[in-house]
Amino acid sequence: MCGRFTINLTYDELEKYVQSHYQNIEMRSFNLPRYNVAPGEDVIAILNDGKGFRIGEIKWGFQPKIIQDENFQMINARSESVFEKSTFKESILLRRCVVVADGFYEWDKKSGSRKPYLIHTNDKVFRMAAIWNVSIDKTGKKIFTLAIMTIDSNDMMHEIHDRMPVILDDESERIWLNPKIMDIHSIQKVFKKYPSDLMFKHQVSNKVNNSKNKSVEVVEVIKL
Repeated sequence: MCGRFTINLTYDELEKYVQSHYQNIEMRSFNLPRYNVAPGEDVIAILNDGKGFRIGEIKWGFQPKIIQDENFQMINARSESVFEKSTFKESILLRRCVVVADGFYEWDKKSGSRKPYLIHTNDKVFRMAAIWNVSIDKTGKKIFTLAIMTIDSNDMMHEIHDRMPVILDDESERIWLNPKIMDIHSIQKVFKKYPSDLMFKHQVSNKVNNSKNKSVEVVEVIKL
């Protein structure tokens, strides 16, 4: 799964990345860097509304169109079953986006130690596939929410966990963000395990366990 991640970038670094990857996109202001992004918080997302790319913040924790329980939220959607779930089947075809990150956390469930690890790709910034929704709360207010797509772990990640986020390469992202692509077969092509040899991980402090801890200490490498 993916339950916590980082955007360890300055605003200038993010702007440079976004402007170089997305044509004619208008930047917004963001509070950066962020060392411990958790469910329920707004995350930086990019989508294509048919007129062009847009960047903004969407609440992490997918909710149905009509919100009955505000505490009910789905932070992940499994790539293997997303087309079958009534909650997701409209969004996977019509409302896809990417979440910008530079690392994600996972806790070692294989050894039972529950030690936290921070995982990076060889690229400074990467994009996680996500689906979003527009919900109406009890007051009639519109709320935008999303879930991050997950897939079976690659060999490196399998050492600590059996799931990982769907990380998109450039070609997969072009498919994922193309609003004209709505057939299941084409969309399923992007659900690939990111190569192990393009990723690395290191153990970090247990301070990351507390989602309220937003200090830079949570990303510091633990020397073994």
